[in-house]
Amino acid sequence: QRARRGSCATLAGEAKLNKVPPPNIARNSHYVPMAMLRRWSEDGTHVFAYRILVSTPKIPEWRRRSIRGLAYHRDLYTVFEGGQELDDFERWLSSEYEQPALEAIDRLLGRSRLTPADWRSIARFVAAQDIRTPLSFLESMRRWGKQIPDILERSIREAIKRLEEMKEKGVVPQQKSEPNEFSDLLRVTIEPPVDPNSDQTLVRADVPAGRRLWIAAMRHLLTGAAETLCRHRWSVAEPYGDTEWPLTDHPALRLNYY
Repeated sequence: QRARRGSCATLAGEAKLNKVPPPNIARNSHYVPMAMLRRWSEDGTHVFAYRILVSTPKIPEWRRRSIRGLAYHRDLYTVFEGGQELDDFERWLSSEYEQPALEAIDRLLGRSRLTPADWRSIARFVAAQDIRTPLSFLESMRRWGKQIPDILERSIREAIKRLEEMKEKGVVPQQKSEPNEFSDLLRVTIEPPVDPNSDQTLVRADVPAGRRLWIAAMRHLLTGAAETLCRHRWSVAEPYGDTEWPLTDHPALRLNYY
């Protein structure tokens, strides 16, 4: 049968069931590590935070804030899967990216000679900081809203074309099981025609464009494309005199992206 192509991208949030949360789950997702914020602290527990929005001009723009209460979002990396809430992504980021990089940064600030492994850890940390923030999530959502429908449409057309070519040659399609970060997100359904005499079938592909897709995309980038950064030659710049580098809630700055 010939297939009529269709695709859609579900741009929606995620709802959680009212279940008892598992113990020891990380609720406050710090997208800027607290250990990194402490580099800007005089007492190890507070920093002066600049408030972009204030209710009245009388409120000070700078305010002494606890590090624990800055640069975090409730359940930012928590997902509901298999009947339970999981925070394995945040734990993976901490063990694979944060800890190795922060140890390398300690050696860097101590004026020790860095090894290739240290530079690699720092490069991977930069990649993680670039894509793990709420700003990155919002940018991804806008990009997906424009790109996902076209990508799904094109993929379905290409798949149908290959199936038609295989049918003409008498080749039986072989099922391949190659799961990846997006395997559990993509849903493909085939709807039979309403008219029994019709030779067309509706093929529909859906991807929920929300936090689960964002987390899957981050895993994909950090274990793939981000490795390119490790092959760059990195340098460290110090501010002149008594000037200081500011730190924002999206601390990775990319110049000349293209």
